[in-house]
Amino acid sequence: YAGILNQSKDGILDIIDAFCRLNQIYKDKKLVLIGDIEASECKEGIYDLISKNNVRDNVIITGYVARSVVVDRLKKAEVLILAKPASLQSEHSFPTKVGEYLATGKPVVLTNVGCINQYLTDEINAFIAEPNNIESLSGKLLEVYSNYKRSLEIGQRGQQVAINQFDYRNQSKVIIDFFRERINKKRGDA
Repeated sequence: YAGILNQSKDGILDIIDAFCRLNQIYKDKKLVLIGDIEASECKEGIYDLISKNNVRDNVIITGYVARSVVVDRLKKAEVLILAKPASLQSEHSFPTKVGEYLATGKPVVLTNVGCINQYLTDEINAFIAEPNNIESLSGKLLEVYSNYKRSLEIGQRGQQVAINQFDYRNQSKVIIDFFRERINKKRGDA
């Protein structure tokens, strides 16, 4: 995970809780949280959850890191996760982080908020959990690791979505073609 370590925006406590459940089966996995814990609205809750579940050695909180380091870490991750809770904000936005995650070609686990399901399909190009549902989120993490080869294939299809739908070069061409068509049509009407 990379971003603001808070619950209300990105479901950080849900991510940690889901990881703790995964850790009961896959004890060698690490959860890397890239973000400034000091700026978190739920710093104490994060530390309490880590301590209560005895996963101090499995959860790494990096603090602030340079953009180039973030990109490198995302590319090296086995799976990327975002657990946006259902909220007014998440229902009316599309997180740019999802595009960045998908661009890596790695399996992406995220919650079905906003227009996620307009671009992504569960088990086709992403792993989509119910928002505010720890069991659903941890189930998707378990699914990723239960057949990681298949999960990588799903991640590759997610990368194609990122290229086709979110790459500025492709979207710029769509916009330019739209205006060219309108201009040519207007010229033809004259």
